[in-house]
Amino acid sequence: MPNEIADEYDADSEIEFLATYDPSGFDRIGVTVDVALFRLERAPKATAQILLIKRGRPPYKGRWALPGGFVELSEDLDEAASRELWEETGIEVAPSRLRQIHTYGAPGRDPRMRIVSIVYGLVLTGTDSIDDLSAGDDAADAEMFSSEDLFGASPKVRLAFDHERVVSDSFAWLREQVPLDLP
Repeated sequence: MPNEIADEYDADSEIEFLATYDPSGFDRIGVTVDVALFRLERAPKATAQILLIKRGRPPYKGRWALPGGFVELSEDLDEAASRELWEETGIEVAPSRLRQIHTYGAPGRDPRMRIVSIVYGLVLTGTDSIDDLSAGDDAADAEMFSSEDLFGASPKVRLAFDHERVVSDSFAWLREQVPLDLP
């Protein structure tokens, strides 16, 4: 006789519980997705660039950040990341190409409300093109930056939110994924 798994689930009691459940008893938390999209150059020296958008609206209007935004109620996280990338940069990628690389949720990381962000990574291959970058939605600009551009002796831009940490962690993820001697 095969092992039977005891199941004390009571569908009627579940329905009754959910009919009176009040989620307003909990603080609200927003969920966002960001995309760390990298382009690699192998010659003459191995370098990597990451795609950033210039924020066109507050908070942090005028500062640079990873493309991303709020997850809509009807979509999966991967779909949200793909949608946000397309809306803010014009780059269309299948959700299945994106890989979750880290989650950030420290209180105070966004001045609007408590935000939990899931960051996705994508390394472009030689067949991928991003020649037609076009800022859209709430992005005022979209541009590729090297690690040196962001973290060198004279950084070219200032990053929004906690994206200095997020972008730094994303470059660390890239170095683990790609067998190149990247700075």
